[in-house]
Amino acid sequence: MNMASAKTDTFQELVTGFLSDRASPVVLIDDQYGLLGTLDNNEIETEHHEYEIITYDRYRYLDFREEYESSRETGQPIVVALYIWDSEQLTAELGDIIDEQGISSPVELTPTDLLREVEFPLILDAVADNYLSEQIEDFISFCKWNGITGRFDRKETTELLLYYASKVDFRNPVDVNNQYKLATEKGIFETSDFDGTDLKIPVEDVLETEAKSRLPKVAEFAPVLSTDEERRRFANAVWTVRCLDSVGQDLDWVDALLESPPDENYSEILDLALELDPDRFQNQIDQADRDIDRESLRTRAENSTPSEAVTGFLLPTAASSICSQTVDSIVEALKVETSHETVLTELQSSNHDVDKLSKAIDFTNRFASIDEEIDGEISDANRWLGIFEELSELGHIADEINSQELVCKFENLWQRADQKFCDAVDDNYLSWIHDSNVTLSWDILDEYILEAVEEYSTVYVIIFDGLRFDHWLGIRETLNDTFCIVEDHPYVSILPTATPYARNTLLTGKSPRELEHEYGKYLYSVGNADEEQWFRDSTGLHGDDLRYQNPAGVSGKRREAKKIMKSEARVKSLIYHFSDKLTHKFGGQSSITSQLQGDRSFRQIPIQFFKDNIAHQITQIPNIDPSDQGAIILISDHGATRADDERRVSNYDAYKSGTRYARGGPWEKPKGCHLAMDSASEDYRLPDDDFIFAKHRTILTNSDKDDRYVHGGISLHEMLPPVALLTW
Repeated sequence: MNMASAKTDTFQELVTGFLSDRASPVVLIDDQYGLLGTLDNNEIETEHHEYEIITYDRYRYLDFREEYESSRETGQPIVVALYIWDSEQLTAELGDIIDEQGISSPVELTPTDLLREVEFPLILDAVADNYLSEQIEDFISFCKWNGITGRFDRKETTELLLYYASKVDFRNPVDVNNQYKLATEKGIFETSDFDGTDLKIPVEDVLETEAKSRLPKVAEFAPVLSTDEERRRFANAVWTVRCLDSVGQDLDWVDALLESPPDENYSEILDLALELDPDRFQNQIDQADRDIDRESLRTRAENSTPSEAVTGFLLPTAASSICSQTVDSIVEALKVETSHETVLTELQSSNHDVDKLSKAIDFTNRFASIDEEIDGEISDANRWLGIFEELSELGHIADEINSQELVCKFENLWQRADQKFCDAVDDNYLSWIHDSNVTLSWDILDEYILEAVEEYSTVYVIIFDGLRFDHWLGIRETLNDTFCIVEDHPYVSILPTATPYARNTLLTGKSPRELEHEYGKYLYSVGNADEEQWFRDSTGLHGDDLRYQNPAGVSGKRREAKKIMKSEARVKSLIYHFSDKLTHKFGGQSSITSQLQGDRSFRQIPIQFFKDNIAHQITQIPNIDPSDQGAIILISDHGATRADDERRVSNYDAYKSGTRYARGGPWEKPKGCHLAMDSASEDYRLPDDDFIFAKHRTILTNSDKDDRYVHGGISLHEMLPPVALLTW
């Protein structure tokens, strides 16, 4: 080993050195250790370029894509940091970038790569990467202080890490047991098997989280409980075993506490408890024995099941097990028995956590009610709105219970309800759009926006393009602490449930037919390019009385949105696209939703995106806006649904149609679709053309095996989006 210089290598300098050899304006970096995310800023200046760093995370794809496209429009060189990714997903989502830039594969960036950029390099084996990702500067300082530099093979790298982690020099031969003993005496938390080698690596607090997440525990030390809390939990487990045994409860679940099943008398678990810390453990176990009144337990057990009898005496370990068993029983039969409710009552009275059990009972009861209701004929739109609210809430409960069997049963109920709803639209849509008791898209302006303008000095019209009602239920809790939610519920979106028609209609109060006749514009072609002017015309608010920002959520536009919040405008309109973009294509690549398995994923992605990227911006409104009080009309123009039943339609023109509706004709009614003839366009309040609307899971396509989330047609999710009134 050689002496190192006194020069300080900052993390920023190391990354700059690593990127200096890259001349491309777009560089893909495999940043599996999250190194680029720990930089002080997101810009790196090299000899060739001043790079902006944008992180690609497969779970936050939309945010990444908007940032990338915005930067490339200005010619900004970019480093794409690949954090959570796989090759197949990368090709599907970034294929256009890879092809355009001629990128063969991402450049790998690891801690050991950066160590080569030090003035006197440290060339370590890759075994060091897991341990150094969050403390590379500290490690460099340690090596410089101790005069360490040069090339290290795997064994030497391991010894150096031992030296760094424990501050005990292991470079002299020491057998494994003495290494473990010496490391333990130095106060190091626990041991782990280092990358499959025989050498046991002591782990300090700074390495504890990383080690636990990446490395398995050493088998011979697995039974060692290192903290008081772990010992207490173990003593509780012993108490629970004895308590359950006294009333004949099934003890199979205890297997999970051990690496091998317990013997008949559970002596293995008791002996292990004594071995760990005899004095401390024995006192706790003896006290537990004194507290258990076995005679009382047996008396109670005579008139109830063992699980009911024992609930009042259980520690959290056993209560959790009984809860899980009861939930499994409910889910399997999808029926709530008296014994299930008894367990819930007993556990509640003993102050145990029964959230999951309570939700399972609630889910099952509500499931049965909805199942019965949709068996009948339902023609009333408002009844469907009520059923839809219940179904949407039920979906979130199924997600929280986190049982795949329950999710499948919910999906089956949903599909039946959706098919019934589509049949109801077939038969009753014309009567709904002429019923004054049904709120449709063209009623939103008068019933919500203009009414709020009359009552409040400042009104925000926030449109989440494509947000479904079940998405709203997930983001509502994020806004609860900041705003008073006066009302929130679904309403009926007009057909087609596509942005050029639905959003223009809700901002103007005019039907698609009226808009095309009044402005002489073909809605599919003009899209929403004129919606700001049309919104001004319909509200009578011009100049600074109405401010409008579309889009409002992308990073490049947030400053402008903040200016609008600070303005004195009476109406401030902000448009967000994060949910709608899930159903569209980027750069010629297929929609991200074609990769999703089940509706549960599509339900959760926009919710998490909102919480991570949009919530802070909206919850700042009361602090930024000059008005002491105001109102927000939060609304979506349409939802989206999964479609996989392909239908090819004669005369189908993809340039003026969507995947869930078609305009033009003439047509005969295809299977799985609703046909609005030109002759009835006035009744439908549609432009003078034939329209076809796909129902349920039908998709209009020229492709084979087209399976993704789309909108424009008829389904519960597409036609019943949310509207909410919030105040502060």
